[in-house]
Amino acid sequence: MGSRHSCYLKSVGCEVLTVDSNGSADVQHVAHVTGPASRDAWIVATPTGTHLEVVNSILQKSPYARILLEKPACSPEELPELMATLQKFPGSRVVVNDIYAHSPVVETFSQDLRRISQHDSIDRITIEFTKNRRQDVDNGRFVDLQYGEVGYEWFHMLSLLRAVLPPDAYEKYLRTNPSIVTREMRVTTFAAGLPKVELYASTDGRIGFPELAKYGYSSGSTRDQISTRNIPYGSSLRYRFVNVRFISGAHKTLVFEPHFNTRSDYKNIHAIYTGSPSGRSASEVTGNQLEISLKKQLDILISSRPGYTEIRLPEHQNMANLVGMLDGVTSSKYPNQIVKDCHASRV
Repeated sequence: MGSRHSCYLKSVGCEVLTVDSNGSADVQHVAHVTGPASRDAWIVATPTGTHLEVVNSILQKSPYARILLEKPACSPEELPELMATLQKFPGSRVVVNDIYAHSPVVETFSQDLRRISQHDSIDRITIEFTKNRRQDVDNGRFVDLQYGEVGYEWFHMLSLLRAVLPPDAYEKYLRTNPSIVTREMRVTTFAAGLPKVELYASTDGRIGFPELAKYGYSSGSTRDQISTRNIPYGSSLRYRFVNVRFISGAHKTLVFEPHFNTRSDYKNIHAIYTGSPSGRSASEVTGNQLEISLKKQLDILISSRPGYTEIRLPEHQNMANLVGMLDGVTSSKYPNQIVKDCHASRV
């Protein structure tokens, strides 16, 4: 991830200094960086378990540093310490990288939903982010030892849910215990005053809702693969969508990367489908979400007042709760078993 950030920033003329304790960068440690006060911003893209240590090192060297921190911000048990650290350095500015909060296609999708929901209430929201990451894990990449399954996609999925729900409804969702949690993991929430919300993610390639977004892919072979409910080992297919159904039965679906296997630039093209009894229409939004988000957030960091933070603490607390609920019951012996029914409990 750090190398991708570096590539994007160099492409627009930024001077980039890289730090890597493995010795494959300009500098091995933060302590060796010279002229820290002259740095416009810092990006922390190390493993989650090292974030707090690296942030501390940067702030000790540069108390007014502007830091873009990869998600998750830190391990669940370190959240209080992270917040205490930021209070110790009131001149600093720290933002957790929230790609989908700055995505043009997500903003377009959100605006469409707000317009429709004025006369047609949202009944159900389904968000799925599935990829087979076993090859990544075998190669030592994308291994989250702190959050497990929750650490890969959940922050992104909550960001998308935040774009779909009105602010008060989203805050209520974060405060509401899920009704059902399964290992894959599937989190289902039923609550008065909220639509039914299902969030599903699998790093083993097990697809949860093939019927909701399969039609959105331009490649017949990709649609056939999704129909099997399984993304095979080594495949780079990412099945990612947001499906919103309304009381009327109409629906609007955001499908990320629908031209997988048909276009070389598929990662930068996303589609919004609108369905009703009379048919289905589609529109596309193009743009590199990661690059756009990176530049926007660095602009915010550089121009913001001292003490500005955007840690997304409620989202991290929600993720920490899920980790606690799954602790000790995530054995792969039971891949599809419902492991928690939390409808009447408090976490």
